[in-house]
Amino acid sequence: MKQTATHSIVSVTPPQIPFFVKPTRILNGLFAVRFFQNFITRHDIQSPVLVTNFPCVADAFKAIREKFPHAPQIYYCVDDYPEFDHLNRKHWTAMEQDLLNSVNGVVFTSRDLQSKKGRDTLPQLYLPHGVDYEHFTPNNTVKIEQLESLPKPVVGFYGTIDTWVDIGAIAELAKRFPKCSFTEQTETYFRIFRYSVYSVIKTDEYLT
Repeated sequence: MKQTATHSIVSVTPPQIPFFVKPTRILNGLFAVRFFQNFITRHDIQSPVLVTNFPCVADAFKAIREKFPHAPQIYYCVDDYPEFDHLNRKHWTAMEQDLLNSVNGVVFTSRDLQSKKGRDTLPQLYLPHGVDYEHFTPNNTVKIEQLESLPKPVVGFYGTIDTWVDIGAIAELAKRFPKCSFTEQTETYFRIFRYSVYSVIKTDEYLT
């Protein structure tokens, strides 16, 4: 269980069983509502607003709504989870539909997600992801030797790298723009693309 707080925003992870068939979904709902009751009592929260970016909490939200019908629930839709290769599309589609049927509103981070999942009967907000440029300024950035020595300009991406990232497309860009250095940065490593498709990965070193 993880719990962090900043002013009036609190992030919590209630205990959930990671199997999304009907019996465990019902149990997850029961676990969540008990957790939520104890949590708001312990912290004296008077007007809770629930926000999630994971469809798998559909049953938790449903159970909580039955006990707290006046607590608004928002789905922060940042990804197309049913399309993830490592997730069960049938289960995640069903959970997301259940969530969309019950929440009070949806925030979409892309027009594609909004057009695919938005509903006329559901309040929605388009809120694209942005960049905190000051966070990436020299004064606030740890210098990485491999990046410092790269030819400029550097085209970078910071975020999650998974099966949905088209590595071949990045390699093709590196081939077409040989004077640029293309980089990907996750929480654990940098991947650097240079020159051609056949010698594209110059470094794939894990940083500790």
